[in-house]
Amino acid sequence: MTTESTNTVQMINKRVIDSSIYFSIAITIFALITGVLSSSKLIIFDGIKNLLGAVFTIPSIIAIKFIKKQDNVNYPFGKEAIEPIVAIVQYCALIYICITNINYAIKLILDGGYMIIIKTGIFYGFVSTIFKIGAYIYLKTLTKKHSTAIAEAEVVGWLFESIVGVGILLGFIFSWLLSIIDKPVYMPYIDPILNVIISLIFGIIPLMAIKDCVKELLLAKPKPEIISLIDEKIEKVSINYNFDYRTLRLAKIGGKLIIEIDYVIKEGSKLDSVYKQDQLRSQLEVDFSKLPYTTMININFTGKG
Repeated sequence: MTTESTNTVQMINKRVIDSSIYFSIAITIFALITGVLSSSKLIIFDGIKNLLGAVFTIPSIIAIKFIKKQDNVNYPFGKEAIEPIVAIVQYCALIYICITNINYAIKLILDGGYMIIIKTGIFYGFVSTIFKIGAYIYLKTLTKKHSTAIAEAEVVGWLFESIVGVGILLGFIFSWLLSIIDKPVYMPYIDPILNVIISLIFGIIPLMAIKDCVKELLLAKPKPEIISLIDEKIEKVSINYNFDYRTLRLAKIGGKLIIEIDYVIKEGSKLDSVYKQDQLRSQLEVDFSKLPYTTMININFTGKG
């Protein structure tokens, strides 16, 4: 694990968090202004929800500062375990927002829905949806090469916002269509019904993400694509060496990948000296440094199978 790669990961984390906060504040201001002008409770609620999203980002900021402060004495294996813990908090916040959204929408339905200025609502729905999708794509691009649990939680949050934005836009469009075909009695119910459906569907995503975070904390086997990356690099580097057997143990926690390899050396193998074993170890460390994670590597050699 190099200091340079660790700093890169933390820098990306900070960029994702900072960008997410700025995006949340911008859409909150726009939603509150447009909500008042259109008399839309749902738009105002959408703005408040985004403001809550910015508030729920505070644990991530604290976690980034905690990880960045080096303390090899008390945390010899690093502090990356805090990342999935904070991500779980973020995902629980998303679930809370989904539940709140459903409760609020059901209350609107039971109260007979609500009438709004449709054109202003469509304008908000269109602009906010484009903005949210743009924010999601931007954050997804930032985390493409270096992915951490904290950053992924923010990306999932903006995916949720994008889907909700589409739901709000469709609701206003349906209301407009109903006004054209002279069916105004159904107009007040379209938007809250769509929000119930979208929140129920999306609620599954943070639940699955929490499961992945718990697996990381338990140092479970990482995803198959990560294992394939490591296998490919091991085979590429060690193909010229004659070894009988190797054991590979992998775990991913936050932005750190823990790699442990045991080589069983045959009699007459090229790896018959500490110097040559160190050469193989150095080659593997160079290759692993190119992975989109910080790495902790332990390579063992033994003559016993």
